Amino acid sequence: MFIGATTDYLPPLGISMYPLGIIGNILFGLIATIAMLRYDLLEMKVVLRKMATYSLTSLLVFGVFGSLIFLLSRFFNSLMSPISITLIMVAVFISASIFQPVLSRLQRTVDRWFFQERYDYIQSLKRFTYETKGDLDLEQTASSLVTAVSKGMQSRGVYLLLPSPGTGNYITYSYCGQKSQGRLTFSVNSPLIATMKQQDNVVDNNDLEIIPSLVSLTVGDRQTLGKNSIELLVPLKNDGRLAGLMLLSSKVSREPYTNEERHLLRMLSHEVAVNIDNANQYENIKRKHSELQKAMDGVIHAVSLVVETRDPYTAGHQRRVAELARAIAKEMGVSEWQSMGIHIAGLLHDVGKVAVPTEILSKPGKINQYEFSIIKNHSRIGYEILQKIDFPWPVTQAVLQHHERLDGSGYPGGLSREQIILEARILGVADVVEAMSSHRPYRPALGLERALQEIQQASGVLYDTEVVEACMRLLKKSEVTFDRLMEAAAHHEYAISTA
Repeated sequence: MFIGATTDYLPPLGISMYPLGIIGNILFGLIATIAMLRYDLLEMKVVLRKMATYSLTSLLVFGVFGSLIFLLSRFFNSLMSPISITLIMVAVFISASIFQPVLSRLQRTVDRWFFQERYDYIQSLKRFTYETKGDLDLEQTASSLVTAVSKGMQSRGVYLLLPSPGTGNYITYSYCGQKSQGRLTFSVNSPLIATMKQQDNVVDNNDLEIIPSLVSLTVGDRQTLGKNSIELLVPLKNDGRLAGLMLLSSKVSREPYTNEERHLLRMLSHEVAVNIDNANQYENIKRKHSELQKAMDGVIHAVSLVVETRDPYTAGHQRRVAELARAIAKEMGVSEWQSMGIHIAGLLHDVGKVAVPTEILSKPGKINQYEFSIIKNHSRIGYEILQKIDFPWPVTQAVLQHHERLDGSGYPGGLSREQIILEARILGVADVVEAMSSHRPYRPALGLERALQEIQQASGVLYDTEVVEACMRLLKKSEVTFDRLMEAAAHHEYAISTA
């Protein structure tokens, strides 16, 4: 256009058109061909959209500068010449490039005319990767993806297939659309999966008869694709690895997918694959953490039972103390994470009693000073047993200090006040309340009321005032709360991860 417009003014300047006219036409033909192939201008809807956009922009630009030329020719006629007009035309096209923001805005306006309600879905699809970047919830990411693609592409159905952690087979993880024909599954050894691992482009259902590796597709896989009217297969690849597979059924309108839509899906696929990989890794970490948590729960429960099997009179004591200590911690507003550590410390606080002879633990009468000195060692022995375990909480210190008292009269270290960690102060109060409320071989149960009197009288002297007040608030209202905690401890094996 620029060449043609400019050469109109060359003859008056004495410049021959030959062979500039021919060269200009050839260049125009080449540029037009490249534009058609690159921007899908062979599709009529795309042609109309582009033509409308550029026509509006051209009208705007030429309207401004046409007015300028008119004013110049009207009032400054002596200045008008072929050279000045050519310069103005050059200025027009330079200014047109500056109008790029206007062009983009007009393109969006024209797209709204063509797509109407679908335009919003297309835009949300383009924004999808930015909006979901960093989202580690695999289920949410997958659901958002198939919903956005289904609405944006107006597909009858969109399937997201992810590899199974166990078998590696690609199975439906999420679906959006009309009624599904069932869960899709493709073996990891299927020619379809092998081909998609090598593909970077969107595969059309017509390619099933063109791509050599897909010609040998199994009858079952062909029936699965046909029964669900699958038209497009989009590989979701990250670092050359097939993170997933997205399958699109035919459109609701029965129209074929345009090249522009395929291009959009291809652009979307890589970012989606990255998001899926990140979410998958996070899910794997959570699953492994859960497995380790269950294993730790089992070990802690087993260690706790070792003491109880040697001392039938105190069976369940550690579990009851653990439950009460955790309830006190929550009443104090301690974080869920710290409360979990206190619960674990409660389950293990008497593990050192494995070194105490059974005849002392179950002695029906009053124990002597020598026997009491042996029992007092259980805190330090428990600490030595557990210190090899790298707990993420100060469990070993809580076990060591749970018999320490604020005035320094406790054991084994004679610690006082702030030298005693909070976990041990909570554990100490829970231990006393449970012990006084339960039966012992050397005395009957003293009851909850007597236990609460004991900690209240010694509050600020032996026991932490804040801990005592939280315990009183929790249990003073009624014995129902205490009975509920004790019943829970008696009938449940504590899963720390769900505590």
